[in-house]
Amino acid sequence: TLKYLTAENPPKPPAPDTPRDTPRETPRERHPDLTIFVSNLSYSTTEDDLRECFGNVGTVADVRLVKKGNKSHGYGYIEFSSRAEVLAALNLDRVPINDRPVSLASARRSPRKVEKEFKYATVHEAHKIFVSNLL
Repeated sequence: TLKYLTAENPPKPPAPDTPRDTPRETPRERHPDLTIFVSNLSYSTTEDDLRECFGNVGTVADVRLVKKGNKSHGYGYIEFSSRAEVLAALNLDRVPINDRPVSLASARRSPRKVEKEFKYATVHEAHKIFVSNLL
């Protein structure tokens, strides 16, 4: 049933801004130079598995598996505390974790290449023909 606004049924005031029960976490600063990208992981691989495997290389500062809900997408990121540890970890490329050879790469993003836009030639092109209405 629809409720109409009347003197007997005034609109409810908006809820006051109440502080949250738990404070929001401040996002951790990420260091792409100290992070590696790990792919071809088994869906059953956990963050603890990666910490255990790469803990032998150096100090693992952070492990992030990419998930949707509780299901892993099979890749993630591992952050180390020094660049030397990152280089040592990259030498473990194709080492099996949970019976799958994982691929490792530096997470540092390469500068995006600017794609050239298609432009019509501004000069006469004698050896080109235009074809239309092919359907």
